[in-house]
Amino acid sequence: MQFKRGTLVAAEENPKSECSRKATFWSRKSGPLTVVLGDDKPRIPGIEEQIAYMTILFDRLTIFDLFASNSITITFAKNEPWRVFASIPVSEDLSDGYVDVTYRTIANAINRASWWLSENLGLANTSEVFSYMGPNDLRYSIFLVATIKCGYQMMIPSPRNSREFQVELLQRANSKTVLCARSHTRHFEELQDDDELDIFFTVVPELSELLEDTEVVVYPFNKSYSDIRKDKFMILHTSGSTGMPCFHSAGIWFFLFMPVYFGSTVVYGPTKRPLTSDVAAKGIVSGRIEGGIYPPSILEDLSKSSSNLEELRKLKFIAYGGGALSTSAGDKLSRITTLHNFIGFTEASAPPRYVMEPDVWDYFEFHPASGFVAKHYHDDLYTMTFEKNPEHESVQACFRILPNLTEYSPGDLISRHPERKNLWTHSGRTDDLVVLSNGEKFNPIPMEEILRSCHFVKDVIVSGEGRFQASLLVERDPETALSASDIDIVEALWPFVESANKISSAHSRISKSFIFTAPSQKSFSRSAKGTLQRKTTIKNFEAELNKLYSSPNGNSTPPEAVRPSLANRVEQRVNPGFTMRDSPLESSKPATLTVHQGVSRSGNTISADTIRDLVATVCNIRPTSDKGDLFESGLDSLQATELVDQLKELSNSWPQDRETAMKLLYANPSIQGIINAIHLHSSAEESSATNHSPQPSILESPVPTLGSASVEGLVEKYTSDLSQLLPSRAKTVVLTGATGSLGCYLLESLMREPSIARIICLHRGENGKENQVAASRKRGFQFNPKDKSVDFFRIDLSRSDLGLQPSQLSDIHINADAILHNAWSVDFNQHLTSFETHIAGVRYLAELATRSQRRARLIFVSSIASVMNWDTNLGEVPEQVLTDYSVVGDGGYSKSKHTAEQILQRFAASADLNVSIVRVGQIAGSIGGSPGTWSIPDWLPMLVKTSKTLGVLPKSLGTGDDIDWVPIDVVTKVFMEILRHELHNSHEGHCRVYHIANPRKTSWGALLPATCHVIGNDIRLISFHEWVQKLQEHAKKDYDVQKLPALKILPFYKNMAAPPEARMPVLDTTHTLIVSKALANLDAVQGVWMERWIPAWTS
Repeated sequence: MQFKRGTLVAAEENPKSECSRKATFWSRKSGPLTVVLGDDKPRIPGIEEQIAYMTILFDRLTIFDLFASNSITITFAKNEPWRVFASIPVSEDLSDGYVDVTYRTIANAINRASWWLSENLGLANTSEVFSYMGPNDLRYSIFLVATIKCGYQMMIPSPRNSREFQVELLQRANSKTVLCARSHTRHFEELQDDDELDIFFTVVPELSELLEDTEVVVYPFNKSYSDIRKDKFMILHTSGSTGMPCFHSAGIWFFLFMPVYFGSTVVYGPTKRPLTSDVAAKGIVSGRIEGGIYPPSILEDLSKSSSNLEELRKLKFIAYGGGALSTSAGDKLSRITTLHNFIGFTEASAPPRYVMEPDVWDYFEFHPASGFVAKHYHDDLYTMTFEKNPEHESVQACFRILPNLTEYSPGDLISRHPERKNLWTHSGRTDDLVVLSNGEKFNPIPMEEILRSCHFVKDVIVSGEGRFQASLLVERDPETALSASDIDIVEALWPFVESANKISSAHSRISKSFIFTAPSQKSFSRSAKGTLQRKTTIKNFEAELNKLYSSPNGNSTPPEAVRPSLANRVEQRVNPGFTMRDSPLESSKPATLTVHQGVSRSGNTISADTIRDLVATVCNIRPTSDKGDLFESGLDSLQATELVDQLKELSNSWPQDRETAMKLLYANPSIQGIINAIHLHSSAEESSATNHSPQPSILESPVPTLGSASVEGLVEKYTSDLSQLLPSRAKTVVLTGATGSLGCYLLESLMREPSIARIICLHRGENGKENQVAASRKRGFQFNPKDKSVDFFRIDLSRSDLGLQPSQLSDIHINADAILHNAWSVDFNQHLTSFETHIAGVRYLAELATRSQRRARLIFVSSIASVMNWDTNLGEVPEQVLTDYSVVGDGGYSKSKHTAEQILQRFAASADLNVSIVRVGQIAGSIGGSPGTWSIPDWLPMLVKTSKTLGVLPKSLGTGDDIDWVPIDVVTKVFMEILRHELHNSHEGHCRVYHIANPRKTSWGALLPATCHVIGNDIRLISFHEWVQKLQEHAKKDYDVQKLPALKILPFYKNMAAPPEARMPVLDTTHTLIVSKALANLDAVQGVWMERWIPAWTS
């Protein structure tokens, strides 16, 4: 975060006072208020007024000034429209320059966002809670002020939260609506298909739309300060003991209050990739920066370059927070500019402090008004504590937010200055959170518990405080590891590290090159009780850790222990039958990774496939194309570090210096970019070589890749015993997505199917069985397996092993006969990239089926959406995989289903996988004796319920007027018939496509009499186009989304209002009807069915 025009603090001392000190408080003036303090009571004019808005986190208070009719924002917009609020980059390349956003533009954007919120959330001034997540841009400030104008509450969850943590936040805050920037929809994809949550998701306008110049009507706000001073308007969450990062309250200060109250201009960085030292340096030059607030890791990098230091010298101040800054970096910076060590808490804002001198830049001195006291914790450590002081209660933000407390401790540990006893420095936290230099936090305890299970290990410590990534200290067991080498210990420990990495966040993962095994003569420190003393131990190993982190690759671990990991991990992905016993790295001859296409240097060839597998293995990322930006696909800074280290290991043509290699990756953040970079470096080296032979590659002998020979070997391995399998044997079926609407019906049918003996449900959350029981009961089922065995395994579709335990993976390998893949996020607003996890899951499930001993058939639940743009002039959509991309629907959901079909067809053709793709049309409510209704969140139930409220019903359904719906209980019967057929006729072909659509069509007009009878015969019939127009008119007013639910998906209905001749494609069911009697015998949708479904929608 960078600033121009304005400073954080003033810097003049009072020379007349021998004991004078500087204290900084924020005020409503154009700059900060600097107060000179002596031994007497601080002379602080109007302190209650000056600092009252430190409590803005949870009540409106003086943020009132931002949007009232005579607000500062409006005043600036009217009287000084040219005044700049913020500067935003023209593009991701900061050298392209910046665009200044004026107060006129920001005021207009706030009004536009206010109208948008009121139209999408319904009635205003209800204090309804919604959640917002987006990139680091102006929308946070815009929507926050718009939230207050509209009378809502805005929760800001972290994108790094786990699914379980997000669910808990949404439920505890009672947030029924989630707003996302289009770039962040992937963070909620696991929640969108969870019917239990009953949450409405929608995508907010792009920033460019909000900042558009067209003037909008001012959103009215005429309340007084006394009316709203105690109203809640924002909800933030702290990181807590789980170590999950949060949107800190400092962001509100710097992004919103600094510009308005202090006359500063916030200069934003790029939004699609992590902040780097290069980006920060470009920002200083391109953005005309006068001051900046940076993560410590960025300042560490900037301090290493003399040219960067010269640019930093031009700044009036530099501030950092959220982590530790090394002494060497801090000393360099404090000599050239004013360096501020910022401290604050989400739940307590920033306590008042004095400004530090350059020689004590890493210390704090708290002002008495803060209520600070130091309470002894252990040795030289104290807990940072604040006591309630009635005299300065409004300054103590924590007691405004937590009024029942008389004492508050955020859990931080501090140490006293060796000479100046009133100065304190931060020394960690009581809950053992590790804080990296970039401000990311994580709890090492769960990881350590797993790592201690290794038989060679006595104890471990996951460290990294103030460093750029985590490391592992290992204490060898004196009995089992007495004669073991460091290599033996690391290799024995590595499977446990991989297990620990799976449960940890991306920034806390441990790389093999950052493992240090302590010598047997140097043990960990322990108390008299035998308790491990973490900080003392880390201090005792400080020299070893410094060497570990200063090495270009870490590389404390011997290279022999690191390099097999890369080849083995990549090879395990491309050749699942490969093990370390087969690895050529076991031999004394060096090995190399061979390519089939791409670039080459002295026999060292690297293909696109190799780079793809490396990226997938190291980073768990598979971009949709080789040109796709890896950072937009989810690559973080820690993964980038590991990736460049592995690239160095893979190719001598990749820069061997980490800093250069990181810059090269950030400049070429794609598969194709990496290949091109290697090619250019290789060509440059060859052209400069004279009589010298190229240095031997790290890997020189061929490693098997995914070719026809290895595929044939796998097929033979896993199908050689097929003749021993009896056709009459009871089957085991693996099911995903069992808690969804269709999934519950499928599970119920599988439990009743005589030929199925066992069902394995793969769930993405914890407590699989409990969640399934609740989901089934919601749909009227009692979940009674009777004599069936139903197991629940937790999975992660983004992982190549699906996040399964080794025993669970082996279970499926041995026993699965079919995998019925039904789990998918149904959201027509998301882009294709948001479905990356689902697409990866298809690949990994296909691998699982390919390797299974029973040659399991993979049955994939697809959708008519995958072929929505089929040319209806060609007739019905054929029952086959269509490779013409022009048939794909426009949305990300459609494209993701089509992508999955293409992947499965290729697996069927090249890996001998048996695949069945089932394209499903519109699923309706049940008609048989089974329970269940047509889900209200679907488009037709919402249309009918909204029509009853409006008093008008469309007499046609636009492009959807031809009715070929299939009741959900019939859909389930069709799936069971397909499953039986596939299990007994797998020899018929590798990839088959089925269509579930009603072979007997009817029209909406034929169903209108029954529909009107249930809704009320006085309802008026209008054209579909008129109905959509009327819906749009209500979207501009205050409305109750419960009564007008169709407004949630207004764009969907707009798309249906096409020209009369336009129609949705019709699915050919010729082959499916041969297999399914249930579909063949299905009647057209009848009015009596509508009379059964509608009462549940309109009640």
